[in-house]
Amino acid sequence: MITDDFTDVRAKFFPGGMTGLGLRVQSCEDAEEYARAIAASVETIFPHEPGLPVPIARQPAVARLKSIYRRMHQERFLLLDEHDCVQGFLSGQQEDPITFNIGRVGMMPDYRKRGAASFYRLFIEYLRELGYERITSHHHPHNTEPIIIQLKLGFFIEGMQLDESLGPRVKLVLQLHEDRRQQAIERFRLS
Repeated sequence: MITDDFTDVRAKFFPGGMTGLGLRVQSCEDAEEYARAIAASVETIFPHEPGLPVPIARQPAVARLKSIYRRMHQERFLLLDEHDCVQGFLSGQQEDPITFNIGRVGMMPDYRKRGAASFYRLFIEYLRELGYERITSHHHPHNTEPIIIQLKLGFFIEGMQLDESLGPRVKLVLQLHEDRRQQAIERFRLS
């Protein structure tokens, strides 16, 4: 299900290739198709994150909330090799009117530290062109690789959050425009 009208902007950025890695980026509009496509990769990349299931009695209420949630702007991308096998993925959704939250990012071990982070740059430019002002993401404090990648891209650590199903999370924020970045630096006394 398409949750937006960004087809023209998306077509300028994706599908595309990732130079030197032999991967191509493909947008995946259907949430269920995306979940099936990344299932095996998630088990390999995140074996330590079982999540917290919703009891059967509360599932109808959660289903109603999910139907509302699916109407927000969402993005799902697969990073596919030459055999159409998923080697990485990125998904996220609109957090508020001006903020996009990067939800889950994963890269199979064979493709890490080989330039796959270049997809972040492309995705950041895409979100900027869509009109977003800021990007957020959350990571386990021990998952240092994506935190370091994002810090190098200009994200800053906004704080920590505790989540009963995922544990502690470091919250990172990227201001997409220089005036917002300067305002954050001044407001948080970062200079």
